Order: sequence, then structure tokens, then C-alpha cells
Amino acid sequence: MKSTLLEILGADFPLVQAGMGGVAGIELASAVSNAGCAGTLGLYRCPSAHIPELLRATLDRTSAPVAVNFVPEVVSEEWLTEQVRAVLGFAPANTYFSFFGIPPRPLCDALHDAHRVNVVQVGTPVQAERAAQFGADALILQGIESGGHHLGNCTAAELLARTRDRLRDVPLLVAGGVSSGSDLARLERLGADGCVCGTLFAASAESAAHPRYKACITRAHAADTVITDVFSVGWPGRSHRVLRNRTVEQQGRLPANFLGVTRAYGQMHVVPRYSAAVPTVETTGPVEEMALYCGTSCEGINAVRPVVDIIAEFRHAYRRATVNAEC
Repeated sequence: MKSTLLEILGADFPLVQAGMGGVAGIELASAVSNAGCAGTLGLYRCPSAHIPELLRATLDRTSAPVAVNFVPEVVSEEWLTEQVRAVLGFAPANTYFSFFGIPPRPLCDALHDAHRVNVVQVGTPVQAERAAQFGADALILQGIESGGHHLGNCTAAELLARTRDRLRDVPLLVAGGVSSGSDLARLERLGADGCVCGTLFAASAESAAHPRYKACITRAHAADTVITDVFSVGWPGRSHRVLRNRTVEQQGRLPANFLGVTRAYGQMHVVPRYSAAVPTVETTGPVEEMALYCGTSCEGINAVRPVVDIIAEFRHAYRRATVNAEC
């Protein structure tokens, strides 16, 4: 299925950059695609009116395919439909769709009718089967090693094993705990066709994450991450893996005051202590006390580097691990 996956993504290497809202902006998505992998523009709660401008700026920087990522559960179906229509009405045919969670069936049908690739992220085998029934071209299997919000409670390896048994003919990408090409080689031996990395790219030079947030990732070990539900303002009902900080350790005992402000899509927003908003370059205030989404893959990340260097090293480690396995 690996060759099928590469054809679907329009890439030459099965590494996908996660569509992290606020972090996966124009520079990051285009840099990953230019390096032969699958760049993703995180559009999260983006108003549909802003989408053509953001896509234009991204596509001006790369001629390679780029994905747009949406999160169905944080917006209304009407809002999501308008977001999708904004892409369909502007972007070239090789721009594909990536969803965190399963989009409504009518939207899946609309993408199929428009001959657009639809990649869906899931967290359980049941979700995977449903997404496949809805016509997903490929699935992202999210393990609990992943930073950010979680769609299930399985480890990446467990979810891969349980899903591959049920779905033999759908390309499967694994998200969670991947920081090097050797991790991808290991997952391929378990039945994966590719991988998705978020934390690895959140700490890149092109990421829109706040510099102090990036520094926290590069200093962290896997044991410094924790699954919690404390950052629920704006996105309730989902557990998430973050770096331990004062807000996490106090577990709701600190006052829910405003920590700072941030700018998104031309508007200023206050950031309350328990906000799900990620600190970006547009955020001011005590960043270290905000939601610092981070996966266990931080163990293998020790510096902020350009995307081209990250991917070159990733490819080299993958080739080395593949050759060693064959020997």
C-alpha cells in the first residue's frame, strides 16, 4: 500500500506533517511539501473568507501538493461546509483534504464527487471502519503518544495492529511517538504505510509556534509529557497530551484569569488560563503556563532546525534502518 499512499499524497516519501491549528501555517506547510513530503495547512477554526488568501500564499511557495486540515467537532456543520467549499472553489486539484475526526457523510460524498483526496484521522478501529465506509482514501491512526487532542486511548502500535486486521486495502499512516526515520521503518514492519509527525515539525524553524514553546519541546523528555483534560476552554471533552507546567500541576486550582492575548485571522483574542489555544508567534504573556502540546517523540528532538534539515536526517535514518533490517 505504500506506493498507493505516495500516489494519493503526491509525495515521494511517506512522511506527513500534522495539521496543527495555529502552528501549521504557510511557511511550514510549503517547506514540508517542497522537501518531497506531505505538507499540511492547519485551518482549524479559520473563517472561510480567509481561506483563499492563505492557500494562495502557500501555493505561491510550492508547486507540490499541499493538504488542508479541518476539525469537524469544533465548528458547526454549516461552518465546516463553508470551509470545504472555499477550498474547492479556489485550490488546484492536487490540494487534498485532511480531517481530525470523521467529517459528515455528505461532505465525504462531495469530496468524492469532486475527485478530491480525503484523509481522515481516527483514534479507534471502529472510527477507522466508519471513515473507510465514508470513502476515506487513507487513514491516520492516532496513538496516545501523540501531542495534542486525542481521538482514542490506544497506543499507536496497538491501534495499527487492530486496524490492519480489519482494513487490508486502505493506506494507514501512524501518528504518535515518531521522531526519526528509524521509527517509521519500525512501524512499516508492523504494517504501516507511512507516518504523521506533529511535535517534530512544531519545533522546526518554519513552525508558527511561539519561540519559547519550541524551546520547551527541545528541552523535554517523554516523561515530561502528560495526558490531561485541563485545557478545555474552547475545546471541551477531549483529553490531550501536553508538557507538564504550572497550570497542569495545579489541576484547576489556579484562577481562570486571562494569561495573555493572541492574534488569529486578523483579530485579537484573550487567552484564559485553561484555553485550548496553542501559543503562537502572535501570542503574548506567560507562554510556559499555556497549553504546550507535545508528544513523547520530544525525546528525539533537541534543537530548532529548518524543515529541510529535519527531513533530510529523517530520510537518512530511514534508509539506514531499512538496510540494517534487510541485512
